Amino acid sequence: MNFAKALLLAGAVLIGTPTVHAQWGEDMGLGFASGESLNVSVPTVRKRYSSDGQDWVTLVTGEKIMGKIISMDGGTLIISSKLLGTVSISWDQVVEIQSEKPIVTKLEDKQTYEGTVQLNDKVVQITAPDGQVKTVPKDEVVELGSAHKSELDNWSFSLGVGIDYETGNTEETEYSAFVDIKRETELTRFIIYYMGNYTITNNEVTQNDQLVTSAFDYFLSEKFFVRPAFLQYYRNPFQNIDFQGTIGAGVGYQFFRTSKLGLNVVAGPAYQATYYETVPTGASKSIHGIAAFVEANLHYQILSDLRLESYNQLFITNKNAGLVNGNFTTTLSYSMTNLLDLIWSLQWEYLAYPQVDSSGNTPKSTDITLTMGIGISY
Repeated sequence: MNFAKALLLAGAVLIGTPTVHAQWGEDMGLGFASGESLNVSVPTVRKRYSSDGQDWVTLVTGEKIMGKIISMDGGTLIISSKLLGTVSISWDQVVEIQSEKPIVTKLEDKQTYEGTVQLNDKVVQITAPDGQVKTVPKDEVVELGSAHKSELDNWSFSLGVGIDYETGNTEETEYSAFVDIKRETELTRFIIYYMGNYTITNNEVTQNDQLVTSAFDYFLSEKFFVRPAFLQYYRNPFQNIDFQGTIGAGVGYQFFRTSKLGLNVVAGPAYQATYYETVPTGASKSIHGIAAFVEANLHYQILSDLRLESYNQLFITNKNAGLVNGNFTTTLSYSMTNLLDLIWSLQWEYLAYPQVDSSGNTPKSTDITLTMGIGISY
């Protein structure tokens, strides 16, 4: 009798049966009294996949992806697979995760935990290097990220160049370039942005506008931040602006801040100095004054290989300085490889009241530039 019970118990353990309940009769020949019950409770054993050091992700469809978990935020999990490349997956489509190396898990309450991660039955189990286990509902997980971030991981870099050449009745060469450099941490963001266009038509320069902006943001909370200072240089001789320098500060609100979607608005006071190329006789070649600015920035990962970015800035000052001036740039980039992008860019420069030049000509208020080029991003 004891042997039969032991055999049944061993079988239950081997097959991972959560509970075994059997009722036996005398005719079974095992020596149990009629009606005797045997109840065996055994911990459920979850299946682990052979990974060779790789992470496993299982989708609601039953598909399994092996690779390295890069990150999860904004409801999107990114995993790098040798077979599939970089894959973006909606977090609500993920039913199982098995990470082989420690990663950092951030919860809704902003607490972070480092350890290997297993997701099963909408429950996330985080096992720390010292063996301590933290269990939380899947819905409370807002971010996953590398446990060993280097300083380089805080930086992002984009560079785009475009060249257009035309010959025949008109000899024209157009150059355009932009550079976008950012350093972001949980509390800070540093930005350097450049946009330039240069065109030569029949050996004469017909476009030459340059914009450089640098700013620093400090987050007071998840949404609110301050911009202690920003600096900007702008030049556009065809709007009769030889040099325009701006320094300012502001406060901002971050509507979204994930790798998939980012949207923020900043506003505040600024001091702007503008020097003109030429002016009518007796007029001042420069003007200085207080301005107010509003800035809105957007990035949106439309698809895993298609990204939209928009940088928009508007200044309001006195009428002698042009009253309203702004720069609005939208860029669409398509990732051809992990490093190389195909880029389309639309730039609109606006000045409500341009300064009349020495010949009495008034420049147009609007310059619009559409370019296509090749970019590098990191």
